[in-house]
Amino acid sequence: MVDSPDIGRKISSSFVDRMEGGAFAFSADDEQKLVYVNDNLIRLFECKDADDLLAHVGGRLEGMIHDPAPSIILNEISRQVEESKNGSGYVFYNIKTKKGDVLRVVNHWTLVHDDDLGDVFFATIYLHRLDNAANDFDIVTGLLGKRKFDRYAAGINRQFIEENDKMNCRLTGMRQGSTGSSSKRTIR
Repeated sequence: MVDSPDIGRKISSSFVDRMEGGAFAFSADDEQKLVYVNDNLIRLFECKDADDLLAHVGGRLEGMIHDPAPSIILNEISRQVEESKNGSGYVFYNIKTKKGDVLRVVNHWTLVHDDDLGDVFFATIYLHRLDNAANDFDIVTGLLGKRKFDRYAAGINRQFIEENDKMNCRLTGMRQGSTGSSSKRTIR
């Protein structure tokens, strides 16, 4: 429990600045203007200060997204807002640092109403640290990548074929048993 508002503000500020990844807030209107960025977000984008970051991304959420179609990400946030019971969600996208590095991130956000700012999204952004070569996850969706999915599907397919073959053998055996003929079938 926090006894003093000053201590609460100090802890909140300290918490946000010490957490892994970056924290930011952006307006919930069509502009999606950045209204707050923390030091970690500035470092993540390899910028000097908040003004440098805002200039780098154009001061808007869309400018942070370095994907072929940022509108897809923005539409996904809108879709999640409409479907969310608690006004929160997450999206994956790429960012481009000021030095030109492209990084995959996950952005968790919550839509809130602030008396001073109106409706805003409070957001955190983290590096999406999956070794895609080793884990074979799709960098766009975070789902199983093609190689891993193909292995999974092949296993399911093999299991289905084996079960189907067993069932067919039983049915064939039943049919053949009633006619008196016999045949041998190899199950793979």
